[in-house]
Amino acid sequence: MSAESGEPRARVIEAIKTPLGLLALVILAIEAVLAMLATKAEGHDLTILLVGLIGTMVLVVVGIYLVAWKRPDLLSGGAQPVPNAALTPVSIKYDASISAPMASFHRDPKSYQRSRNDIRKLVKGLEDGLPRRKAFDAGEQLPSIKAFEAADLSLDTDIAALRESRCCILIYPQEIATSALVEVGVAIGLKKPVVIHVLDGVSLPFLLQHEQGASETHGAIHIYKYANFNDILQVYRANPDLLERLAAPTH
Repeated sequence: MSAESGEPRARVIEAIKTPLGLLALVILAIEAVLAMLATKAEGHDLTILLVGLIGTMVLVVVGIYLVAWKRPDLLSGGAQPVPNAALTPVSIKYDASISAPMASFHRDPKSYQRSRNDIRKLVKGLEDGLPRRKAFDAGEQLPSIKAFEAADLSLDTDIAALRESRCCILIYPQEIATSALVEVGVAIGLKKPVVIHVLDGVSLPFLLQHEQGASETHGAIHIYKYANFNDILQVYRANPDLLERLAAPTH
């Protein structure tokens, strides 16, 4: 067999990517054989072949209809893609989701308590005078490190809150391994604006060291250095509409 004659066959085989494609090819092959025989048949034999041709065409239509009804995935070459929950539109419940070290202070209850109190001050500062504004704080119901360790916290809860927030606020008081950085990564993946408050002199992870404008792959990243927690509160006092401006769509 020459290379020229083999190439069309290879293309046909390559085009068969689904069970439905194979079924269609088999039926068309049968129809082609019947059509060829019909050119040589006469009388009663010709009638039988013509009926066979019409019947084959009807079978093709009925078969495709049944497949489309029972197994629509076969028409597209496989199972229907599972919707990505992270990309499914959701209603916005929070103006901001606040991420800060929590479990990282498991050996230092006083630091945990101090951090939690600071976050509660920030939430109060964000919501005061703005009844429609609401911020999410995972530590709101966890007054102590013991309560945190006993809580049934999950990544699903944090991701759900991030998806339902207009932006993410990270408090980064020291170079520390914290799941708050994971939450920021999720926010970036969701194209949410991220506001980072980093203690002066503390180095952020490399990819978060510089402010960046929004792009097709992530939301805007804004960085504010602070010397004490009051500096963080002052940012929002001086810019009461900051969260709204950050979350406003850009063109």
